[in-house]
Amino acid sequence: MLKVLRLIYFPLAVLFTAAFVLPVFFIRPFNPKNTSLFFRVFAIVTLKPMGFSYTEYDRHNMANNRPSILAGNHQHNFDTIVAAKAFFEHVVFLGKKEILYVPFMGLCFYFGGNVFIDRKNKKRALKSLNNVKKKLTEYKLSVVIFPEGTRNPERGLLPFKKGAFHTAIQTQMPIVPFAVSHYVQEMDLNKWRSAHIKVRYLEPIPTEGLTLASMSDVMEKTRNSILKALEDFDQNM
Repeated sequence: MLKVLRLIYFPLAVLFTAAFVLPVFFIRPFNPKNTSLFFRVFAIVTLKPMGFSYTEYDRHNMANNRPSILAGNHQHNFDTIVAAKAFFEHVVFLGKKEILYVPFMGLCFYFGGNVFIDRKNKKRALKSLNNVKKKLTEYKLSVVIFPEGTRNPERGLLPFKKGAFHTAIQTQMPIVPFAVSHYVQEMDLNKWRSAHIKVRYLEPIPTEGLTLASMSDVMEKTRNSILKALEDFDQNM
């Protein structure tokens, strides 16, 4: 019964949070602080009611390396709760233009100060990357990208797509990998304490001076770093 109530509550919490913060978004549209506001409110209304506890490690790896590209694993829709705790300050998300057409979510993403990139058109893609670099540098922001390209509820990592690394190398910004423990496999929404989430921010991987010829090497370093952290989490559960 508790699981059913939580599954109903979660999307309602998303709607409530959005309704609560959207007036602020409209007053200061595209301000990067909007995303932070959304996550701060969302963490308050979801973390305890969903039965989640949260622990993070080595936040300095992210905080001391801005602007940067944050690359990590993506498991479930509940990762929104993870993001609310992990990325509540100086962080925005990179999305495809198609997100704009998703009802309601596109509006929040757009006015929330997040950034879009259009990879279907090379000219527009290059202009988008220049805008991304300018915005991240101006506001000292990090941008989150999930290199698996989709949710992966299983242990380990799916093959990485090139988008995150293409963006990192072309903007010459460091990649800060992060690992989210395999909480989905252990989660039991029928328990009052349903899941314990751990996040570790890993050593930055520099891209300054690199070209796209180095992309495979950068991808491998990032993937191995995240896999090692996930293995450590599994061994110390």
